[in-house]
Amino acid sequence: MIESDNRKTERATREIPEIATFINYLMIERNASHHTIAAYIKDLDQFVAYLYRELTWEGDWASLNHLALRGYISLLYKRGLARSTIMRKVASIRSFFAYLRREDLIKSNPAQLLAYPKTTKRVPEFLVLEEIFRLLQPQARSGLAELRNRALAVVFYATGARISEIHTLTLDRINIESGQVKVMGKGQKERIIPISPRACAIIRIYLERRKDLFPWQNESHTPLFINLRGTRLSVRNIRRIIQQLGIETGILHHFSPHSLRHSFATHMLEAGADLRAIQELLGHHSLSTTQKYLHVDIEKLMEVYHRAHPKASK
Repeated sequence: MIESDNRKTERATREIPEIATFINYLMIERNASHHTIAAYIKDLDQFVAYLYRELTWEGDWASLNHLALRGYISLLYKRGLARSTIMRKVASIRSFFAYLRREDLIKSNPAQLLAYPKTTKRVPEFLVLEEIFRLLQPQARSGLAELRNRALAVVFYATGARISEIHTLTLDRINIESGQVKVMGKGQKERIIPISPRACAIIRIYLERRKDLFPWQNESHTPLFINLRGTRLSVRNIRRIIQQLGIETGILHHFSPHSLRHSFATHMLEAGADLRAIQELLGHHSLSTTQKYLHVDIEKLMEVYHRAHPKASK
């Protein structure tokens, strides 16, 4: 009788030495984030479960050819998975087999020719300045929750940081006096982002109220954003708070914390910031990743071109 998928999943991470050493390599040599490692484990678990179930695989990586891998990817398409999900799973398998080849655990790499699915370009949502002003305006009430929620939105827009980076912020990582925030990005890479005096003033009001109500939660290592019990806000609650703020301030289109990251990048570019500087602030490894966040209309691009290009008027 074929084992259940759950048992096969356990095997993938606990009993298969090549996967265990690969994950160890990601953690130690590549310094991959916890989110990245979790995604690799999940993807490889599901891949190995397929190998056991459909191919009665016996654990020999060298026995797998390109057709076996393509069969798994075809199954993902048949199940109707999103192209972005399939792309991630292809990347996980390709990375794993590249590792096996590099370690001379296989003689050839059957994943080398696995193609990534073609993705349709989606224009991410961002806010215009008038919506930003509405979102960040003071609330009618000024309790701790309202002050925290406004400070949370301010930090998102002022830094362009990811939700995972803001979730892990502690008090010692924000310096109101110097106007700087230290965030820990992907690959455990730290970057320093400047924030405006106006943003600092909003954050200071929140911290003063918080100190009055939770004096024991003001050590340097404690979370920056806490709930009304004094513990760290979860990622889910952060997302819910930002979305609720959008509803309350009349933002009718789809809106999420990531919309504020898109807005930060777009407004910086429109104000004349250098694309490389925006790349550094966002913590992007590749400039092409930064470019897809930006939404400058063609008229503005033409205006910049005609004003700046030496041959534009010739």
